[in-house]
Order: sequence, then C-alpha cells, then structure tokens
Amino acid sequence: MRLFYSYAHEDEALRDQLEKHLVALRAQGVLSEWHDRKIGAGMPWREAIERNLDTAHVILLLISPDFLASPYCFDVEMQRALQRHRVGTARVVPVLLRPTDWQAAPFAELQAVPSKGKPVVSWPNRDAAFADVARHIRIVCEQLQQTPGDPSNPYSVARVGDWTEYETSHYIKVREQRFVARARSELVEKNPQHAVLRMTATFPDGKKEELRFAIPLDRPFEDVSAKLAREAGEKVPPNARIERKPTGAGTDKLFIGERVYYTTWTSVEITVTIELQETPTNLKVWVCDDVPLDGVVKVEQDNPAMSMTMVLVDYGRARGKRR
Repeated sequence: MRLFYSYAHEDEALRDQLEKHLVALRAQGVLSEWHDRKIGAGMPWREAIERNLDTAHVILLLISPDFLASPYCFDVEMQRALQRHRVGTARVVPVLLRPTDWQAAPFAELQAVPSKGKPVVSWPNRDAAFADVARHIRIVCEQLQQTPGDPSNPYSVARVGDWTEYETSHYIKVREQRFVARARSELVEKNPQHAVLRMTATFPDGKKEELRFAIPLDRPFEDVSAKLAREAGEKVPPNARIERKPTGAGTDKLFIGERVYYTTWTSVEITVTIELQETPTNLKVWVCDDVPLDGVVKVEQDNPAMSMTMVLVDYGRARGKRR
C-alpha cells in the first residue's frame, strides 16, 4: 500500500516521529511512504505531489492549526484526497497532531485518530499516541489489500454497467471548421486483472464508431492513461515522446444543465515530440466523485491545430454491489 503524508511543514518533527512508528509496516512490506521532503533538488515539486497524491492508497491528513491555515494543504491536497476517498480509490485518515477547532472541517465526517479524538501532543505518552495511530493504519492497509487490483485505479471500484455520455465541441483551426460529436462510454466486462471499456462515438453526419479498451487493474490508472489516449485519439507514431507538466489545481462548482457538480480540477501542459517537432497542448480536467468510471465532468484542450471542449451530458450506475 502506498501512503501519502499531507501536512504543514511546521509539523515536520511530528511527522518524522510518526514515520518511526511505521517502520514495522515498512519492514514487512505492507506499505511504502511518500512526502514532499523526498522531492530531489531540481525536480518539479507540484508534479511530484500531484502524482503521488493521485496514486496513494492511504492519505494521512496531519491535522493542526498550521494545516488548516495552509491554502495548499486545505484547498488543494485535502480536497483532492476527500474526493478520492468518496469515490473509493483511496482511504483518507485524519491524524490529530495538535489541538485545533476541526469539527466543522470537510473531513470531520471521517473517523480521526488517535483513539477518542485526542491529539497526539495531548497524550501523557507521545509514543503511545503514535503507536495507536500506527495500529489504525495497519488495519486500513489490511482492509485495502482485500480489494482486487490496485485500489487507486477508479476502474477497480467501478461496476459493470456504469456509463457516461459526453458532448464534445471541436474547432479545427487550420480549416476554421467546427463540429459537435457525442461519445458514450460503458464498462462492459471486468475481472480481477482488467476491465473492458466500450466507447461509442456519434459524429455530425450520423456515422458511428465503436472502440474497446482493455484497462489493466493491477496498476494506477495514470500508468495506462497515455496508452488509452493513443488508442482513442489520432494515430501517434510509436517513437513519439509525450511529456506532461502540471500547471495548476483547484476546486470549482460547475452548473451543467440542471445539475450541480462540486469538482476538483487540474491543468497540465502536454508536449508531444515527433522527430524533433514539438506540439504543446494545454489541458484542463474537472472531476467529481458523483460521476462513475473516471469521474470526468468537463475537459478543455487547446493546441496550435485545434481546440476541444468536452462536457458531461448524462451518466448512470449499474445496480447491485460493486464488483
């Protein structure tokens, strides 16, 4: 299990003490941990944080007055963590480090540790407090290990029959051509190893095209997203190099039709290099935990050749228990 620490730097010493109490879980191969102090010199920090936050199985929110006062911890990391928790692709555990008024915070509905909601620094024996936290983390890891596949992959928790439908507006700049298409995606097969996604696209001339994608479930979804992008989009040469650079993140309340979506968004710059020719694309994606499959509500894409906006039209979930 991959564990992510979301914390304020003022609490670094307390985070270090918690790490020491998780050494047994590391030694037994139960979990691996990541926090921003593992970012090497010269590495893009935002990209590293987003990648590890989006692929973690367990996300610890180390709660203190400084955590609640940090715009990045509270508005970015915590919001994304809670969204993944609600979808079921991660387990969020609030760890109360220092006394603060947190009962009205968005994570207040989650069971906090240590036991009885007593902050770590308020325990007579701080080691006993951290040992209590470690015990709870072990239980969470054992529960997550019972999920087939990689729990951080949204298709691991999706059900056969879940579907989404989108309307996509395209503008081809070199031709000054505009058109609107529709696409429906449905999860049609699933086993512990992979899921099969069927996508049906309908074009303005009435032509329909159906594609099927096999999605491995034993790895984070972002590890296979580039492969899916190649299969779903234009044919890209095998020797093409694709680079992804995060440019922003935040939260938005979107009104689409008669529905309201509380979303988190990320923006990235994607550069495709083919035979020394670079094509940059700016991409912004809004996701919501209410939406099945990958949770996408809206996508905006722009590059020198074309621009595209994709908006969710409708969605549905299969009945019965998740498989």
